[in-house]
Amino acid sequence: MDEFQQNNFTEGEAPKAPNAPTFEREAAPSYNGTPSNTPVYTEEPVSLGTWIGMLLLGFVPCVNLIMLFVWAFSEGKKSRQNWARASLIVTAIGVALYFIFILVFGAAFVAAVSSNLSDLQGYM
Repeated sequence: MDEFQQNNFTEGEAPKAPNAPTFEREAAPSYNGTPSNTPVYTEEPVSLGTWIGMLLLGFVPCVNLIMLFVWAFSEGKKSRQNWARASLIVTAIGVALYFIFILVFGAAFVAAVSSNLSDLQGYM
């Protein structure tokens, strides 16, 4: 018998395979419920009182637009900043639709009045 068989084989036993090399594995990273590739937000949320104050300021004409610009473009809480930017975008869309509405119906009104005036001139 050769040396391998002498070390790994005794009578009455099946031969053993040679010892495989062992590799140490690092422990799997612990994610604690959040994978490492997702951002972790540590910012405090906007409080209920702050939301109520912001909404009440939104009812005051002119102040609401000034405050929306201040909140949208100043450093502060990200949720308030996003809300102010979204409010400005919705306001801009509303103003644009209002002017389109005024132009279309204003032109229709002027056309209707001018055609009625020309009809009335024949009677005078």
